Amino acid sequence: MTCEGEHEIAEPQLRDRFLAGSSILLGLRYDSSEAQALFAGVQGMEESSVYQALVQRGLEKGRVEGLEKGRVEELHLTLVTLLEQKFGSVPPELNARIQQATDTEELRAAIRQVLTIQSASELVL
Repeated sequence: MTCEGEHEIAEPQLRDRFLAGSSILLGLRYDSSEAQALFAGVQGMEESSVYQALVQRGLEKGRVEGLEKGRVEELHLTLVTLLEQKFGSVPPELNARIQQATDTEELRAAIRQVLTIQSASELVL
């Protein structure tokens, strides 16, 4: 990578770190499409160990968040299914509260309540 009147950074690791750091800093000021446009044509960034570590960290964070979201959605489905099985239908306002709940322990406790409540309106969530 060279700028007008500048020399290319010869050492690959130094160049890669410079590119990765510059990209991160651009991301603080510009949205991702603008930052990518500024780096259009820059070669070698994907080979940077820093870049790869950031990508890996992002993938891991996304995986963890995706798993948690999947758990919550499965608990929503289980709770609604059990309520429908026991009471025939779930009132829309209760269904809305269930869909908004994100605490897995709270949802598991609500599922256990289905065994003992006499109507869907008794559910504490």
